[in-house]
Amino acid sequence: AFGKPLIANQVVRHKLVEMRRQVEVARTYTRDVAARHVAGDDVIAEACLAKGDLTGGLDQFERALAAAEPLAKREVLTWYGEVLLWLGDYKGALAKLDEAVELGAKTFVYGWRGAAHLKSGAVAKALADLDRAVALDAKDFEARVWRGEAYRRLGRSAESFKDLDHIIESGSYNFWAYFNRALLRHTLGDASGMKSDFAAIPGDVTAFIAGRLKIPKDRA
Repeated sequence: AFGKPLIANQVVRHKLVEMRRQVEVARTYTRDVAARHVAGDDVIAEACLAKGDLTGGLDQFERALAAAEPLAKREVLTWYGEVLLWLGDYKGALAKLDEAVELGAKTFVYGWRGAAHLKSGAVAKALADLDRAVALDAKDFEARVWRGEAYRRLGRSAESFKDLDHIIESGSYNFWAYFNRALLRHTLGDASGMKSDFAAIPGDVTAFIAGRLKIPKDRA
């Protein structure tokens, strides 16, 4: 688990927030692509990205958009926007997700657009989208994680705890809920609670973060 010397450092804390999505991609992206392929989905673009072929992957998305009928196009735009979000192209992600919303997309699109707004610093817009995402699907835990972070940034701690506790108590394990709750507890000066939440995060994730930040093993 992470100790106070690490998380108490503001620069390191900001780096942790920025890195959390990179960790998720590193651990789950290739596995998700494989699962969707087995299910019969067309995942050429995602497969290219999973192999590190950024240009090829984005080109496949553009081809899919050019060939898609309106109903399919909004789904392609939603997935394209999500990928751009993970790649850190928040302006590009918002453009794709806005277009998807205009075409009537609802599934996941508000959660991803809320995340893109949050990463762009537009917290009020983020919260509006994330509220919509949760209203459409109360089990959209990804949207709840992002909303918990939005609440934390706004200083609305009780509401942040409500979202994050809901995810954790649901029995559906989501280590980013523990991650965000640990950050929230640190903000409130709860060192013991913070350490407890970090202890619930898989060791390979904490090891990855410590390695990226060049944190000595005795401090991670």
